Amino acid sequence: MAAPVVTTFGDDDHAAGETGLTINGFQFGHFDGEAWMYANPNRTGLSDQLTVGTWGDMQLTGVEIPAVPNNTNGTVYLFVRTDGFEWSLPYAFTLSGAGAEIFTGGGGYVNWDALLPNSGRLVPLTDGAISGTGTIVLQGSHQPGGDIGAVLLTADGSNQATVVLRKNNATGDVLFDIGSVVSQYINPDIRVDDTAVLYYSVSGTGAGAMLYERVR
Repeated sequence: MAAPVVTTFGDDDHAAGETGLTINGFQFGHFDGEAWMYANPNRTGLSDQLTVGTWGDMQLTGVEIPAVPNNTNGTVYLFVRTDGFEWSLPYAFTLSGAGAEIFTGGGGYVNWDALLPNSGRLVPLTDGAISGTGTIVLQGSHQPGGDIGAVLLTADGSNQATVVLRKNNATGDVLFDIGSVVSQYINPDIRVDDTAVLYYSVSGTGAGAMLYERVR
């Protein structure tokens, strides 16, 4: 059987935990194989298997990237393997949102099952990137409270950027804490049931953050 060929993988820029992706190409075969991403173009180094929803000879749909991959941010390489163990050539794409240190606790929880796939839509809680400290109010469908759906952390690549979210004020329970020297896009899906007020702290040289609520 001829080796599979990958021609496109969405917009070639994907985040950890992203779902609903499509791999186009040909000679994938009519029986399920596997899709992988590797750190190196010769299938060495860190690797992660991607979930494939529907397998077709020319298209793989419902493709999901692991929410917490082994690979780190930057260029990684997609490979498709047929059920006959024929491998495609490497297909380079950019991975983001991986390798961050995330802590959640106190008054919230991370529902990882909700990441695959997420339901509802994301609504910005901030008018552009924010920094420093302050409070924002959740506008969710259940009150008081809401769902913290996504956090976009921007960093300058050299200095640690940190985002901390707490209930109500600077001494409230920690809901979310992330620190990274590279920009990250995280879908924590933290449900907050007993308050609509969030206190944020965005610190570090060049740090900024955009916060999103998930409205279901």
